[in-house]
Amino acid sequence: MTIEAAISDLWHFVQISSALPRTLTAASFGELRESYTNVASEVSSFSFLTSFWSRLDCDLTSDFCWRATALMLAFLSFGLSLPITFFALRPVLARRGWSQRRIDRFSNSAINFMLFILLGAHAPLSAMLLRMIVCRGFGPLECTQQRYLEADLAIHCDSSHYYGSCVGVASAFILLYTLGIPAVLLYIAVKYQSPFADRRRKQLERAGKMTKEQVKHDKKKWEARAMFFTKKYEPSFWFYEVIDMFRRLSLTSFLIVLAPGTTAQPLAGVVLCLFFLLLHTRFCPLHLTSIDVLTFVSQLCILIMLLYAVADSTGVIYDWEISQGGILAFLLVLNTLPVALGVGIILHAVGALLKIIKFIIHHNPRNRVVMHRQQGGRLKVW
Repeated sequence: MTIEAAISDLWHFVQISSALPRTLTAASFGELRESYTNVASEVSSFSFLTSFWSRLDCDLTSDFCWRATALMLAFLSFGLSLPITFFALRPVLARRGWSQRRIDRFSNSAINFMLFILLGAHAPLSAMLLRMIVCRGFGPLECTQQRYLEADLAIHCDSSHYYGSCVGVASAFILLYTLGIPAVLLYIAVKYQSPFADRRRKQLERAGKMTKEQVKHDKKKWEARAMFFTKKYEPSFWFYEVIDMFRRLSLTSFLIVLAPGTTAQPLAGVVLCLFFLLLHTRFCPLHLTSIDVLTFVSQLCILIMLLYAVADSTGVIYDWEISQGGILAFLLVLNTLPVALGVGIILHAVGALLKIIKFIIHHNPRNRVVMHRQQGGRLKVW
């Protein structure tokens, strides 16, 4: 669980840190910083898929809204593929001699993997949906400005194509994905992992509708299906993954529409990041201390980046005459510190896991080579 939690936290940190320079246009992050941002953003937000499809513009006359729609349909198909495929495979696996316990273990792992991918892509895909509706005005006077889609200046914001292919599609997927995924996650947590779920199981057990073994099996089943947040947090903070989702969503998506290009944008980010950092520091909801430290360091580095953006957009950095090399070094340290800490935690967890595996193999009689040697009348087993 340590490895999965560390990878998840690092993935979310890279998503937020790579999205900030693209969102906070009032601040300058330097050429080296922007090159790193482009690479990290392409990988962590799946935007390399839309970049690849953009090469088909000449043949298919596609634009940003069409590419974003195709990507969202792909993720929707991915979300629907698991229940359909498993429904078709379940009788096949049973005919092949799989036990019910093995089939349940397979389905739990598949559901856990699917939810992990959907939640990992939630913040960047939601940001892409908001970019489908954000426009920029061009012109000397505000009343006579021509408005174009900021993500694709070929799309006029007063055209029917914008309202149909951009606003209409984005609104549907915002309801289905941006708001739907947290709602489904909260529903699962309330129904199967919360204290309300434990009380419901006890009531069913008292009424004779569930046995004690069925109660245990039902609880363990949903712990395995959503292990990335049922094992990640303390039992009293069963709901905290939804709060963390809105933290990532606010820093990667909501900032896009909050006074873009002004100092108010990074300032709002500072307020949001500080609120969630204080919330984490106050409650320390994570089960493992190492992941708690990693999350704190990651959020602190993001807060410092936002404070830098506020200082740069207000001209403080220019007034202090800080060199560009010093700024780039400072920003790179902020980006590499959580990554280095996370990699260290992962390597330590892998080392501990290998030691456990070695111990089990060494002390399990089935995995030992039994050599019969008669030494002093005793049978020696290696």
